[in-house]
Amino acid sequence: SQSLDHLDRNQLQSVPDGVFDKLGSLERLD
Repeated sequence: SQSLDHLDRNQLQSVPDGVFDKLGSLERLD
């Protein structure tokens, strides 16, 4: 899951918050 955190920090400025909400849910299932 740490690789996802890396992507989050890099793409936070260009990707909508909704996308990260979904990613967060997937990470928790991970």
